[in-house]
Amino acid sequence: MTPQVHQRCELQTKLVLFVAIVCTVAVGQIAGYYGRPTSRLEEVINKAAWLFNNEENLMKHRFNKGIDKLVPDFETAEPGILEAVNRPLDNITESLGHPSRVINWIKAVARQRNVQASISTILSTDLARRLSLTCPFIKPTDCSVKERYRRVDGSCNNLAQPLWGAGFTPMARQLPAQYETGVINGIMRKDMPRSKGVNGGPLPSARVISNNVHESSNRLPENAVTMAFVFFGQQTAHDVTDTAFERGEREQLNMVSSFIDASNMYGHTEEVLTELRGEEGQLESSEPDQLPLQMHPNRKASEKGFNFLNAGDERVGEVTGLTAVTTVWQREHNRIARQLAKFPRFASMSNKKARNDAIFYETRKLVIAIKQHITYNEFLRLTVGPERMNKYKISPLTSGYFTGYDSSVNPTLSNVMVVAAHRFGHSLLRSVLSVRTEQYTSSSDVLLLKNVFWRPSNYLMYENGFQRGVVTDPAEMCDRHIIPDVRNHLFETAHGNGEDLVARNVARGRDHGVPSYNAYRTLMGLSSASTFTTNSTNGFPDIPFEVVRKLREIYSSPGDVDVFTGGISETPVGGGVIGPLFAELMALQYEKLRVGDRFWYENQEHGFSPAQLAEIRKVTMSRLMCDNVAGVTQIQPRAFLIPTSSGANDRVSCDQIPSLDLSKWQ
Repeated sequence: MTPQVHQRCELQTKLVLFVAIVCTVAVGQIAGYYGRPTSRLEEVINKAAWLFNNEENLMKHRFNKGIDKLVPDFETAEPGILEAVNRPLDNITESLGHPSRVINWIKAVARQRNVQASISTILSTDLARRLSLTCPFIKPTDCSVKERYRRVDGSCNNLAQPLWGAGFTPMARQLPAQYETGVINGIMRKDMPRSKGVNGGPLPSARVISNNVHESSNRLPENAVTMAFVFFGQQTAHDVTDTAFERGEREQLNMVSSFIDASNMYGHTEEVLTELRGEEGQLESSEPDQLPLQMHPNRKASEKGFNFLNAGDERVGEVTGLTAVTTVWQREHNRIARQLAKFPRFASMSNKKARNDAIFYETRKLVIAIKQHITYNEFLRLTVGPERMNKYKISPLTSGYFTGYDSSVNPTLSNVMVVAAHRFGHSLLRSVLSVRTEQYTSSSDVLLLKNVFWRPSNYLMYENGFQRGVVTDPAEMCDRHIIPDVRNHLFETAHGNGEDLVARNVARGRDHGVPSYNAYRTLMGLSSASTFTTNSTNGFPDIPFEVVRKLREIYSSPGDVDVFTGGISETPVGGGVIGPLFAELMALQYEKLRVGDRFWYENQEHGFSPAQLAEIRKVTMSRLMCDNVAGVTQIQPRAFLIPTSSGANDRVSCDQIPSLDLSKWQ
């Protein structure tokens, strides 16, 4: 860390706390030292809440101006409020909790009030930018080789470099950032988003690229993978990254750990983890065996309805399929915990807290191991194909322990993974999600993807039928085409106010200073293009010719093509879902996540006995569906591939799907 960053750690953050005050007050979570609000303060708070909730104001970018006008009102209503705003950041974090909690509060408030996600991320970005200058960069001093369990924030995994892979630290870069110099409000900035091409002309707008390159083809899904593969991939992406839609940040933060550690369920701070825990080693749940429900702050407990679900990641309700996958994993945790609690080594513990802790952390350790195994053995294998699995040696072992841990390997997730490679699933999405009977026949009910963003009631209404649907419905092909549900109707709350996910992806890459498609092709040992042809020496050999023609119409030079657009347009590799560039980037990153994880499930030092490891290796996503979804009595052995009518992936009884023998944990 540079001396400049150390100096910036001492900065006070007036706007940070003010935004937090406005947002937390709006849901009754104002810090304790303000006392009970006066009637005048309540009036001002209501103004702030209305301002935050009014979509018209937000969409017309009046929010900041409105906040400026409210500052004097806050000071009049509560004279000490601005003094509190000027308090040092250590007092802020003491009163409001870990910085990530503050950011998550703001995101949650925005979503509770049906504010478009772009607005909430703009606000949280402002917070993240300022909070990123503070103490989370200070290395922990209490790391110990004796720690049995990984920390929830990912710190101290590497004893020599305790912040490698930890949450709330900057993402890694494989290539130097490409920012531009510009002036904002009279201030010269050297970290402006990339806006000019290699020849000096303007880059095409993100929306133009979306409309002209990524339009939907209205084709029928024809992929071999199921929607279960797609939603598992989204959950995995959320497990290893959470970053705001940022602009002008030198190094963007990853708010969760880079490791595959099921942070979707367990959170990424001790505060969140504590909030999510229940009794006897289980996670909190609502009836019947669902994720905990969070009531809208303006609703009474007696009223029907709720606004969002509570899990380790606040994005759990972003889309119905993500809710479904996370629910399966939460149930698996509680299923295992209930069984472990019966074993004498836990049941005989007289101290209730000690017993609860022992069951919980042993269960969490096992669930993370299962998550890692399924990710590499099923999901990653289908994603990058056998050639990259062999090249990067990332296939799980079939016996014995993994001896490849390397403390010199930095597992921190790379920026290009966040803005491009791990977003390949956006191309796989389909518009219609089926609801299936116990015999897997189609019911009369279907869910339209554009109607299930941030609407968990859709999942709870059709839960079991929807779960059967995701292991049956084929995904779209991974190519340039992306459905209008996310290209025009993302997070839509009223006609015409939807967002464009493709444009967000392209813009995010430029905002993060991520270089071009050509630059990453060169980095990964692939050819780069100097002509708009499919020539193997100087063209785009992995992109179909009709797509290259569209790129030529939009971009001035082959060197201008954005990494998301180029990567998603490539023809998939043999045996894989994605093209060569994304396959290389994914395989390299996941190699680091395995080799650089001291707590990797196959490692002997912090792992499992040979008998336990043999049981973990038997577990598949299909087994989790059998164990945790009511009405699933038969399923194909490989849930991420569509079932066949005659072949290796026919549906079979759940009795024929290998199961985890927990007696090995007695």
